Amino acid sequence: NSTFVPAMVMLGYTLTDQARFGWTEDRDLAFQGALDMADRALTLDPEYGSNHTIISYARTYQRRHDEAIIAAEKALQYCHNDATAFHMCAMTFILAGNFKLGRDYELEYARLSPIDFDLSLVELARAQYHLGEYEEAVQHTRRVLLAMPNWLTAQTVLISALWRLDQKDEATKMASDIQRRHPRFSVARWSAGFPYRNPDDLAALMDPLREAGLPD
Repeated sequence: NSTFVPAMVMLGYTLTDQARFGWTEDRDLAFQGALDMADRALTLDPEYGSNHTIISYARTYQRRHDEAIIAAEKALQYCHNDATAFHMCAMTFILAGNFKLGRDYELEYARLSPIDFDLSLVELARAQYHLGEYEEAVQHTRRVLLAMPNWLTAQTVLISALWRLDQKDEATKMASDIQRRHPRFSVARWSAGFPYRNPDDLAALMDPLREAGLPD
């Protein structure tokens, strides 16, 4: 059914994922397809908040943060009990530099969907890292890695948090393990996947990786 709004939302997420993760040769076309889905869905149901989360997600990874924030705020006007919306909006705010709001929204995700919370822990840990809550970031990334030991994002956040806590031996060992398993890994290439608004925020997360021995 071409008017089934939840299906349009899932297609919008999928098209944004394609652009975000490089699963398509034409990222601009994929982003535009996601935004077109959101527009169609909004025409059919302007109060279905997840329509706005597509926009916030796509605009975040297009580095159009002001538009992403407006869309995230609109989404949460309608999605009071939608755990996924809180997670998606948390990511928008974290990358825009509002780490406290991002952390709080991830904790709201946990309250609304405690069974699925592990899926959100990496974003929570990243917000906590930027807030200087390094021990909490370590705790949450370790929990993720118990279940998914190869999740590279969790590994890199953990390395940076350990480095900030002066637990440099473990951080260096983890960096060596990443190099062994991913010989083409570079911090510059890795950092390109994190569209922070503020370059200093990105550097704060990436510099400890270099200091722990990962190649630039």
